[in-house]
Amino acid sequence: MKKLFFVVLITGLLTGLTYSQNFTFVRTSPPMVYNTIDSDLVSYGTLTNNNSSPHTYICKKYRLNVPTGWTVAYCFSLCYPPGVDSTREVLGTGSHDFSMHFMDTNYIGPHNPGTGYAAMVVYDSLYPSVKDSVVFGATGWPLAIRHISTTVGEFKLNQNYPNPFNPTTKIVFSIPKNDFVDLRIYDILGREVAVIASGYVNAGEYEVEWDARNLASGMYYYRLKTPDNVAVKKMTLVK
Repeated sequence: MKKLFFVVLITGLLTGLTYSQNFTFVRTSPPMVYNTIDSDLVSYGTLTNNNSSPHTYICKKYRLNVPTGWTVAYCFSLCYPPGVDSTREVLGTGSHDFSMHFMDTNYIGPHNPGTGYAAMVVYDSLYPSVKDSVVFGATGWPLAIRHISTTVGEFKLNQNYPNPFNPTTKIVFSIPKNDFVDLRIYDILGREVAVIASGYVNAGEYEVEWDARNLASGMYYYRLKTPDNVAVKKMTLVK
């Protein structure tokens, strides 16, 4: 009887250890997403069900630090209103998209500037001790991009100033026509750490202020890209 009990116990432990590998939940967006236009701030993730059949997951949202006037909602197979903090998701085998939405109370974007954090914890429905948790960050600056001039002759990305900087710096760029612009920050290893702007703007010269207080000292690269041009420069954060 003792031997049988021992075998059952060991089998159960091994099953639990094996089962812990059967799903993953990761963030696919940078640690901090930025937005300067009148829309939601959205950070993305992926839950991968490595089981051979559909499985049920318990998902819980936590507001870690959200500015006054912001709400937080999330989407898996369905999108839930901000008041929903916990759901049971039945997901098939393979990868499933997740998104965390930071919104103003009027649901039309981050009119109240600030930085917010929220976490999503995903539990295995059969083994509640098996879980993955991810923190999502978002910064909304309605006035982050300042239109300096409408008279420009060429595509240009200026050197940031001040440089070195701590913790904020300004980046000036110009585009000669109405176009889609994408301004992103990368670390020394080429990993994306921030999306400063991504959207359509009118022709002109613009100034952007970037706050890097949540990042470590070191060299970073910033890249400005349009459908016709791309430019990259480097800057140094010293704390």
